[in-house]
Amino acid sequence: MGSSLVGGRDEMEVDVLKDRTSDEDPMGDANDDRDPSDSVEASFPGNTRISSNFQVGVEGPTGEAQPNPASEQRDATSFDFIFPFHEHQQLKTQKTWSPAHPFSGLFWRLLIFPNGNDVAGYLSLYLECTKAEDNTRVTLYENDWSRYVSFKLIILDQRREEDGHVDITLERSFDHRFREDDKDWGYTEYIHLSRLKEETGLCVNGKIHFRVEMRLLPYVAAGDSIYGFTDSRKETGFVGFKNQGATCYMNSLLQTLYNVAAFRRVVYRLPLSDSGEVNGSPNETSYALQKVFYELQYSPTVVRTKKLTESFGWDNADSFTQHDVQELNRILCDHLEEKMKKLPGQQNSIARLFQGKLLNFIECVKVDYKSTREESFYDISLNVKGCRNLRESFLKYTEVELMDGENRYRADGFEELQDAKKGIRFLKFPPILQLHLKRFEYDFTRDVMVKINDRFEFGTELDLSEFVDDENSNNLYLLHAVLVHIGDVHGGHYYAYIRPDFDSGQWYKFDDEIVEKCKPEQAVTENFGIGPENRPDDDASNIDNDASQTIYPPRRVQARRYSNAYMLQYIRKDALQEILGPVKDEDIPLELRNRIQAEKEEEEQRKRERAEQHLYITLYVATEDDFRRNEGPNLVAWDTVQRVRVKRVMLLRELKDYLVGFNCVKEGVDIRLWKCNLRKNGAIRPENLLAEGFNDRTIFEADGEAYPSLPYPRHHDDIRELKLFAEVLDHNPPFPFTELDHMLICVKMYSSTPKPSLRYLGCVVVRRNDKVSRIVALLRETRDAPEPDSNSIFFVELRFSQVEVLLPDRTFEENRMSSGDIIVYQPSAQLSVAECVRNGSIGADLPLGGKPILQAPDYYCYLENRIEVEFRERSNPNDAGIVLELLKTDDYAEVRRRLGLRSGLDPDHLRFYPFDICTDGPRNDPVSKAEGSSLDMMLNDALAFSVPFGSERVLWYEVTDYSFEEFSKNLELRIGWRPDRGTRSTQGRLEEGSCLPPSRSLSVLVPRGSTFKAVEDEIRVRLQLPAMVEIRLVEINNFSIKQIIDPSTELVPGDNLNWDIRAEPVPIDQTEKCLGEDNLLISIIHLAKDTKGRRPSSHSSFGDPFLMRVPKSGIKVQNLRDQIQELLIVEPEEFTQWRMAVVEPSLALSYLEAEDFWNIAHSASGSNRGGLIQLALEHKNDTPPAPVKRQTILKPLSIRR
Repeated sequence: MGSSLVGGRDEMEVDVLKDRTSDEDPMGDANDDRDPSDSVEASFPGNTRISSNFQVGVEGPTGEAQPNPASEQRDATSFDFIFPFHEHQQLKTQKTWSPAHPFSGLFWRLLIFPNGNDVAGYLSLYLECTKAEDNTRVTLYENDWSRYVSFKLIILDQRREEDGHVDITLERSFDHRFREDDKDWGYTEYIHLSRLKEETGLCVNGKIHFRVEMRLLPYVAAGDSIYGFTDSRKETGFVGFKNQGATCYMNSLLQTLYNVAAFRRVVYRLPLSDSGEVNGSPNETSYALQKVFYELQYSPTVVRTKKLTESFGWDNADSFTQHDVQELNRILCDHLEEKMKKLPGQQNSIARLFQGKLLNFIECVKVDYKSTREESFYDISLNVKGCRNLRESFLKYTEVELMDGENRYRADGFEELQDAKKGIRFLKFPPILQLHLKRFEYDFTRDVMVKINDRFEFGTELDLSEFVDDENSNNLYLLHAVLVHIGDVHGGHYYAYIRPDFDSGQWYKFDDEIVEKCKPEQAVTENFGIGPENRPDDDASNIDNDASQTIYPPRRVQARRYSNAYMLQYIRKDALQEILGPVKDEDIPLELRNRIQAEKEEEEQRKRERAEQHLYITLYVATEDDFRRNEGPNLVAWDTVQRVRVKRVMLLRELKDYLVGFNCVKEGVDIRLWKCNLRKNGAIRPENLLAEGFNDRTIFEADGEAYPSLPYPRHHDDIRELKLFAEVLDHNPPFPFTELDHMLICVKMYSSTPKPSLRYLGCVVVRRNDKVSRIVALLRETRDAPEPDSNSIFFVELRFSQVEVLLPDRTFEENRMSSGDIIVYQPSAQLSVAECVRNGSIGADLPLGGKPILQAPDYYCYLENRIEVEFRERSNPNDAGIVLELLKTDDYAEVRRRLGLRSGLDPDHLRFYPFDICTDGPRNDPVSKAEGSSLDMMLNDALAFSVPFGSERVLWYEVTDYSFEEFSKNLELRIGWRPDRGTRSTQGRLEEGSCLPPSRSLSVLVPRGSTFKAVEDEIRVRLQLPAMVEIRLVEINNFSIKQIIDPSTELVPGDNLNWDIRAEPVPIDQTEKCLGEDNLLISIIHLAKDTKGRRPSSHSSFGDPFLMRVPKSGIKVQNLRDQIQELLIVEPEEFTQWRMAVVEPSLALSYLEAEDFWNIAHSASGSNRGGLIQLALEHKNDTPPAPVKRQTILKPLSIRR
């Protein structure tokens, strides 16, 4: 079930519009998976009178659709009918139809889904068109029938029938082209079922009255125009634009600018790129615009703008985002003007057309002072609200403002503020005057953007003489274009009315693909907007001039979508010939015409190739030289071989000659072509001769199936490419080949010394009953292959990673081999490591650092699992590391051994950390025992995210103080050592002359069942601390101290082993002896106001917390601040801006002022585990608050290239 937003345009309807295309059943829905038995025709009493003009249609005796005499056809282009639907009888029906009515040689009927078309709670309604059974009735359109129809789907209000009047309560309308592949169109969410009540008049006594009104729109026979509904070039002389999704605003603007001949000439004169490429640079905006204008001038069909938007730097999301047409106009002209600044003689080309001058002035009333500033403008934004026409808007724009009271002006040279007049005067209007009508504004009462649909009049002539100081200038303008917006602030559609030729006075409507002639009143008066006398109050987004209105009526079922002028373009009367004079062929530079023509020819060539591609086939031709260059599994990398494109009907002899001429094979040699087929296991092998080897046959004649191993048949036309092997016949006579008796065998040889290698020897045709061991003897007749000995081994390569041993004393058929198989021959096997050392096959430049690869299967395993890994030291993660070639199957011990061997480090003291996608660095936890079973598991996330599109991966290593075995037997804690205890001061640490190791992170191992006392002892040993230094452990969480850890606490795996623990020396004044009964320790934390949160009073913690001694009896806050400042070594100016507060158990802050006395005995313990009182330092945060995003912000409109 396809869907559409207003026929592919960028309108946003309140009701969802869906296109239902029926391909199988002309009277049904091919995409509907419901049981056809659930679909019934509506039944009702015939000839029921609804109004004086219409009668309900009837069915024939068989239930089939019959012409309805009660329907009305007012003329050859209009038709109406009414259908009463018994909703109470058919509400359980899946879908139903009305009787069919003949109109314009076709039958028309309603398709109704009483319970919705895949949408619950709604009635779905569509108009369906079917072809007449007698094709002779469709003589005008032949079999490729099509109708372009404007139609309305209406529900009638039955409460008003007694008055002889039918009130149209609910109406949906649209224009749609009905054709063979698009027979129906309508609304999936036509009306909610809850509204079908008697009190609404829409459903009375279980019956709904539907009415359909249709009007045939202008149309030409199918095929005359591949894009539009009419041949607009033939009918109007113009063509439209293809809408990319929501680009109607751009299409309207481009049509307006294109029809300004002077602007078109400026665009044509832009220089072309010097890239030398026919297609030019993808970001060449000027050329893309030139090509669009050229196609508008000469193309017979609709013009596409994809290349233009790509040159803007837009993606698909931009093409489906609607923007303001006036904004695009300004951005586009600014972009072109910037490009023209570098062109001699064209710097002011845009300005000469669109630039005007105005004067901003401030003139004092009581003193002789006047300030003026001259400005340029390219368009003028005029108020609509509160103004009836353009003249009133200009009067409001140039209205003089009195600056008095608190708004008085400070004039230079005067000490006192002065009353003044402020205003604008126009100095000069441009030849092309663009007026932007401000139809959108922000409503502060409702906190929403609204559209102003008020009536606003403008004429085809505009005299602006009264607004210009220069009385001698000509300021009479004629209306050239009207850009219209239909919709509201949430979305809509743009189209343009343009009068290209003032001599004929003909107006045209440019609506995306459609270009049609129109009457002047359609372009002008019908786009004034709505007045107070005819404005229905049905949309809260539509406002009028009464700003005091605060009561808004309820929204009806369908909000109206008003259309009104949004931009106007006037042209000065005395400049008409200069601005609109015709653009001739000679006005287009020859270089531009040649370039566009070359592109057109290339496109035509591509079209021809696409149209004829079924006649050709692409051949990938590999030779034995290609096989020899491949040193890995399979025979060749097919993307590296010669590729040719030939006709399918080419003879085999002709193909061989063609390959010689194409340098695929050498001249003068005889070749035999083998088809390389794709097997089920993914391998590609040369299995049989092309065209069975007969030179007089075409490459597909008597060919059988091109891919015989596939489980389904394929027609030759479906095959787009073939892979071939060109065998050079250098033996006379060549080995014969018949599929029943022979097979082609390819042979490789594996050597483990001096360096493991896999080498292609050749191919040979063998009998199926020959023994495998004879393959080497056959090869020796034409190739340099060693004789097999008792230690020789034969393998068969089934696919990349599957190699099996062959029994040499058995035949090929007994070994279950087939044509195209690869035999891997290893002359001498079972070499020992000692023999490899003697032969020199161990060294750092060899695979895996010289690790012996004794047999062919081991080498294939190496080729499949090899990987390069970079090892970086965890303490220096940004430094270049050590790159090693390893196997994905290597375990933890092997990886440690290889890294230790290369780096000289002790492998038993190496530990690895994998990649962390969240931090783009090493993970906090080392590789676990389960992950250490293979290198592949150790890398885990690194394989996917570390180095995209590369073979190199990263592991971080750490040199530990413990051996690898000790980690598995003991408990590990990660401890952070901080000799400054989280402060910057060195005061109060130790006795004079003592020193401590610097801050560091260390792993501590203790036996299972130990307490934190064992941890302290281990830290003392690891850091070699003097005996006089007392240490303590504190738990840190969320930048605050949760507790001072009791040394007697037992270590529990999964609990306190995961704590963030800091070890620090205990200052003498904080020892238990010095604290005594009169002092206690408090925790100091750092806070900052959270400018990212929604609540301005919220805080976030940061930095290093620390402990401090205070007397239990209390302390003066200023003294406490002085002590803290001395510990943190902060400048007094900065520290005075920090506020101090006690953190309550509820996490609320009680602020302390400098002159206060803090009675600590009255402070409750904090919320931490240790019951510590927390004191917060609130830092000053100058970061502005982040704005709260109420909705998704659209990407701003810009030309990004």
